[in-house]
Amino acid sequence: MAKTLITLDKKLVNYANIVSISVEHGDYSGDDGEEISSVYELIAFDVTNSMHVLGVYEDRLKAVEANNKLKSWLECEAFGVYDLNVEGND
Repeated sequence: MAKTLITLDKKLVNYANIVSISVEHGDYSGDDGEEISSVYELIAFDVTNSMHVLGVYEDRLKAVEANNKLKSWLECEAFGVYDLNVEGND
């Protein structure tokens, strides 16, 4: 089943095109011009080396937890779309 990820700015990314997903520390600047300093981002790079921000978190523990939930979802094959911005995705 094809897997689709919804990025923080609501873009759809086919998981088959994702090369890596990781947690990085830095500053976030959203499409709306909002800037947030010193946050943890769950980011993905695709086959064209484009970066996609999947989530922004206040602390590393929350970012790693989101990364682990995403990994669990990818392993279960139950749903075709996963939105990291919605609370309660299991």
